Amino acid sequence: MENIKLDKNKILLGLSGGVDSTAAALLLKEKGFEVTGYYFDVLGNNEQGKAEAQAVADQLGIELICEDVSAEFSQKVIGNFCSEYLCGRTPNPCVVCNPWIKFRKLAETADRLGIYHIATGHYCRIAHDEETGAYYVRRAANEAKDQSYMLYRLGQDVLSRVIFPLGEFCDKEEIRDIAREKSLKNAEKKDSQEICFIDPTDNYIEYIKRLGFDTEPGNFV
Repeated sequence: MENIKLDKNKILLGLSGGVDSTAAALLLKEKGFEVTGYYFDVLGNNEQGKAEAQAVADQLGIELICEDVSAEFSQKVIGNFCSEYLCGRTPNPCVVCNPWIKFRKLAETADRLGIYHIATGHYCRIAHDEETGAYYVRRAANEAKDQSYMLYRLGQDVLSRVIFPLGEFCDKEEIRDIAREKSLKNAEKKDSQEICFIDPTDNYIEYIKRLGFDTEPGNFV
């Protein structure tokens, strides 16, 4: 995409339908960016998730792009999740997803649309070393919500163009207040603390078994 000029007044935002990405959209619009939402369908049939993201996009008055990323997600993220558990290790699927799926898809889609900046509602900050020109991931001001540890594998190609609008906020209630001021329906939506591809009521072992993997009992060492 080197020969294509990307518009720095435009930004592609990962929009889930939750309050964090919604507040991020509002903050970016206030800064003068032309925001386009991007919804990742990691399940391939998540009509509820798409509907929630579309409802938010409609309230915000922005375009929403939905993409089915389930095939790649299953191979790279779910496959790794299962194999790591079967090896007796505890994986963090977000650490795998962010460089391989989420931010790669954001960057590729932004390139295709002629958009320079990309963004998400992660609690994280970016630092820039003026001497070396390198970009670094920094902890968020809100250390209780900090997600920088999920993003340490992102490369310079992403870090140089990504914006994290929530990085400087110290209190989650400030984020909710941003949505409340605009009377957005998801202002009180509960935070998601679970793995996105597993139902919160589900059991990891049963989930892995349903995918056809056999588990064997053993000792904790």
